[in-house]
Amino acid sequence: MNKSYLYYLLISLFIVGIACRSQQKNKNTYAQNQVISFSKLSSYEWLPIGPFGSPTPMADSGQMSPHGCGRFLSLYINPNNEDEIIAGHATSGIFKTKDGGKTWQQKLKFPYATGITKIIKIPQTNLLLAASGMDIGNSRQYGFGLFQSSDNGETWQTNSFKFTPIEYQQEQARDLCHISSVNTNRTICISNKAIYTSENMSQNWQVTHKSKYDLKQIIFNPAQPQELIVCGSGILMSKDAGKSWEDLSEKINAEIGQSGVATNRFSACYSQKEKGKLYIFIQANQSFFISYDIATKKIILKNSAPQIIPNKSRQVQTLIYDKKNNIESIFIGTTRLFKSNNNGLNFSLISSPNVKEPNHIHDDINALAYVNQTLYCATDGGIDISKDLGQTWTSLTHNSNINSTLIFGFDRSKTGQMMCGTQDNGIFIYENNRWSCTQMYGDGGRCVSVLDSNFFYVGFAQMCYQTKDGGKTFQYAHAGNERSGFDFKMHYHKESNQFFLSNLNLYLRNKEQRYEILTSNLKADRKIKAFWINPNNSNEIWIGKDDATWGGKLENKLLFTNDGGTSWQDFSEQLPILKWRSITDIAVNEMGEIAVTLESFDQNSTDLNKVYISSDNGQTFTNQSKGLPNLPSTCITSVKGKWIYGDNSGVYEFNELEWVPLGEGFPPTIVTEIKYFEKEQALIVSTFGRGLWAIRY
Repeated sequence: MNKSYLYYLLISLFIVGIACRSQQKNKNTYAQNQVISFSKLSSYEWLPIGPFGSPTPMADSGQMSPHGCGRFLSLYINPNNEDEIIAGHATSGIFKTKDGGKTWQQKLKFPYATGITKIIKIPQTNLLLAASGMDIGNSRQYGFGLFQSSDNGETWQTNSFKFTPIEYQQEQARDLCHISSVNTNRTICISNKAIYTSENMSQNWQVTHKSKYDLKQIIFNPAQPQELIVCGSGILMSKDAGKSWEDLSEKINAEIGQSGVATNRFSACYSQKEKGKLYIFIQANQSFFISYDIATKKIILKNSAPQIIPNKSRQVQTLIYDKKNNIESIFIGTTRLFKSNNNGLNFSLISSPNVKEPNHIHDDINALAYVNQTLYCATDGGIDISKDLGQTWTSLTHNSNINSTLIFGFDRSKTGQMMCGTQDNGIFIYENNRWSCTQMYGDGGRCVSVLDSNFFYVGFAQMCYQTKDGGKTFQYAHAGNERSGFDFKMHYHKESNQFFLSNLNLYLRNKEQRYEILTSNLKADRKIKAFWINPNNSNEIWIGKDDATWGGKLENKLLFTNDGGTSWQDFSEQLPILKWRSITDIAVNEMGEIAVTLESFDQNSTDLNKVYISSDNGQTFTNQSKGLPNLPSTCITSVKGKWIYGDNSGVYEFNELEWVPLGEGFPPTIVTEIKYFEKEQALIVSTFGRGLWAIRY
């Protein structure tokens, strides 16, 4: 080959390589700082509009930072390639990275939203198993059983272990383990109600134990594989690989002085240093860390662990045993992460929510793993790693393209600023072609734009705040002392310049910036989950109250006023299904039709009860649920004479008495709010697990 030709060929390949890397870099930059250009929206395909990764914190050095990208519950790290990580999200399935967290892809192509609580690999096989279960602290906690993958997590299929969520039977697969020894080759899975086993590589399953406890975690003894512990509100032990179980709860509770406490929470792990020793962390009226001798069934050490933040104990693990120095490291994950190097006598805090500190990770520890001398941690804010056992941390999701934020609600002003409230990641802002987060640390809520400016009302920590400067400062603006959930509804009525807020009562903020109760003559026994105000007349209001009446008199569930709350008309009896259902949203369209959505799973043998519509001012309602899946409804609105509906699978449009999916490319996730911006012809949807999405409509 001519040397000159070879030289130019190499130069050309080098230039192409640089161009490809530049293109990839630009692609990642685009994902991180994507411009919301409504002129480029598609009318048939949904576009993700962020947030991507974790928005830049506005907190100063040393202050608590709300940065995060969503709640992750489980991790699997390829032991042969640490750049390959599979992560389970609380509501949005499975995400995978092949480049150590630079980019992530959603891998679970399942039609409905589901969380993933545990991911394991069956030894000596190429089979991965993932347990599904929502874990988001509300009534939508359910799962579909197990998923499996035979191609290293690239594709997933349902396993023979299946749940079909129906009313009052919302079971979850919560944890998994596989026991492989000379005598046993068994997979064990726990749900919140029972223990299941499979003897043939997870092909067939049988219930081996039904428990009175709420089950959370399963642990097997690496030194004695036949021995297992299952923890939750109680603690169970098996010494025959799960065939039979012994209840240790009552004896341990009695010894620590916490007998009869039904709300106790146990987490446990086996010592790697001392065989036959069990470490148990108990949260009851106070926190206890104990060492338990399995042979004698006695407590060796009891430590009240006052330095450990007493919040939901998710993880207790002995991840590292340094044989050379005879040191065993015990980790406890609650709100923050704690470590002990002296067998549990003392614990030190090894995580901080304060931005720019070396041990900065998000609060709420959900999963830990130790692979190839690297500590992995999944939290409510993403995934972090530490190469020095927790002294310093690096986020694998902060600067990535991952789109996994749990958003309660959002709004956009005419000036183009967008604000959304997130679960455990504060208030996010989109402005000047970039995402950022405010100083508000914790759980955000719904957001409402006021006066078409940078004035917003926002839900935060179950209360209401206002910002008049686009998120730079916030002022308390709540109504009364009621704190009835993060997602309380708010509405700004543009025509009358009035702000409304619902908790146990419906409130109107008057010109003096004081709240008036509009439902003072109604029972304040249930949360007002939904309300609709006529955009042309703020005196006309529909409200829907939460919780079923459970067989009692059907009243005080669906009400209407045309005089601003002076008097209310009860329409509950016009919708008999409300005896056994809860309203999630109310809307009235341009023709005066009234639509209500219901949060429930229906029995398989009954008709679906998701949407009811009235064409006669609420005198009668017709079930209009054809085409919808059997999942909880979340929201409904009317756009250009069409009903648009959201649930725990996506967005639907009502077309000729049947619901059909709206557009293509929308991820299977929980829809929390739908808003239409007429000038831009943009329909924007917030989701509880995949951020914000938009389509031209």
